[in-house]
Amino acid sequence: MILRFLRHRDVSWAVMHRRILNETSQFLERGLRERNWGVRIPNIPVGKGSFTKVFSVHFWQQVLFESS
Repeated sequence: MILRFLRHRDVSWAVMHRRILNETSQFLERGLRERNWGVRIPNIPVGKGSFTKVFSVHFWQQVLFESS
């Protein structure tokens, strides 16, 4: 995870930024690809609908405040 990079003081912010973005991208892609891994990430194709406020609140409560 990204914390291991914090020990390297000689790493520039640009390099760290790319690593953070890459790690986040890999995490999200795995969550979308492997439905049984982690929290299910709901998705709706662009222009095909939207999530209700109740659903959004429930999802973020689960992600941010409940440990799995």
